Amino acid sequence: MLGSLFLTTGDESYISSTFIDGNSSGTVVSFVSGEDSSSYITGFTITNGYTDGYGGGILCLNNSNPLICYNIIENNISNNSGAGICCMQSSPKIHKNTISNNRIFNIYWGDGGGIKIFESSSLIKGNIISDNYCFCGGGGISCFSSSPIISENEISGNNTEGPAAGLLCHQSQPVIRGNEFTNNISANDEGGAVACYSSSMIFERNYVAYNISDFRGGGIFNNYSDSYIRNNVIVYNQCADDGAAINCRRTYTWSNPTIINNVIYGNEAGGNGGALTIVYADPIISNTIMWNNTPDEIDRDELSNPIITYSNIQGGWVGEGNIDIDPLFCDPAAGDFHLMSIACGDGADSPCIDAGDPNILDSLLDCSWGLGGLRSDMGTYGGGDSVITAIFENNIPAPGRFMLMQNYPNPFNASTTIRFVLLEPNDAKITIYDLLGREVQTLLDQYKQAGIHTTTFDASDLPSGVYFYKLQAGDAVKTKRMVLLK
Repeated sequence: MLGSLFLTTGDESYISSTFIDGNSSGTVVSFVSGEDSSSYITGFTITNGYTDGYGGGILCLNNSNPLICYNIIENNISNNSGAGICCMQSSPKIHKNTISNNRIFNIYWGDGGGIKIFESSSLIKGNIISDNYCFCGGGGISCFSSSPIISENEISGNNTEGPAAGLLCHQSQPVIRGNEFTNNISANDEGGAVACYSSSMIFERNYVAYNISDFRGGGIFNNYSDSYIRNNVIVYNQCADDGAAINCRRTYTWSNPTIINNVIYGNEAGGNGGALTIVYADPIISNTIMWNNTPDEIDRDELSNPIITYSNIQGGWVGEGNIDIDPLFCDPAAGDFHLMSIACGDGADSPCIDAGDPNILDSLLDCSWGLGGLRSDMGTYGGGDSVITAIFENNIPAPGRFMLMQNYPNPFNASTTIRFVLLEPNDAKITIYDLLGREVQTLLDQYKQAGIHTTTFDASDLPSGVYFYKLQAGDAVKTKRMVLLK
């Protein structure tokens, strides 16, 4: 365990003021000896790494799986892959970091300006991944032959000359859920936000907006991949060629994604297919709203036969349940794609309420989610929220062992902070004893979730001396010594 004073105090100012400086002389931090999840690094600014190999900021090799959390990883350079973090046959947990302004300058190979994972099942959750750059693809994240969970990240302002300024997936099976992809730019290739090749991604509840590709697929480029694209907002993306929101095509095999319950709005293509371009592909599309995209909503190659049902498509489309009418969003210019409803205080009811697939129900019925009482609404809030948070919300692990940390400060005058780690939910009790072993105070006696917890001991009424604090959680017990000086 390597931590700055953030670890013991919880004061996030220590993250930006405690530096591990690589001094441009190699990778800054390496996990290369099979470290497991009980190893972690937290609370640092990791900067100025420079390597001709992999991983300018952090490198994980040889099945090393640490927890990398609450760090700033910035201004690192690699001439190969993973300028910020590179994970090769390792699966660390990457949580709550800011990963920005990392660069790969090699113009012949090298991907993953922010993060590169290879043969990995990493969990990448709650990070800010911004303003990273690489030449060959995956400006923010690149995953190859991997099955990561990529959840609740802000992926913005990343750039590449190759495909996928935000996220590149190749021969992978990622779960991509609850992220924001904004203002990523692919300068000379496909996929302003996301490009998926020979992969099967689950892409749910993401916000994909204002991304740009100077070729195809301003939002998502899906090539010979059977992806599941559900309940996303894909808006105001641009591309110079075709498929401003989503470009589905095959090169060697058919590309047949499922596209369901999405809002695809205001995207602009220089060629065809403001919403979708479909080439040699047979996607299944349902419960989707395609409106105000330019030029045409859907551009379909003559050999492609998409199945499109229960969708609101400007200009119309033949298919069961399809309509062609203004969806009446609450405020699309401000990014509010909820459907207008008189019951929620709006001036009209959207025609997309209770107009979706009758085999899908809105599991949550309120003004923030679905409004359909008989069947699902069309659009990103149809179908409710039951599938997205329950499975993945609590899967960030605590550090890999039950821990009672040294109080801080120590010695202390009047008050001190005590931090502890639980591996699983449990009743946690902290008891204070004097030097003779007499119980002085029960500081804490509560049920706590797994994770890192903090409590404060106020000793203003106690005399100076040596005290002990004991943590008990189930059968686990830890005791430490502290000194009160007045």
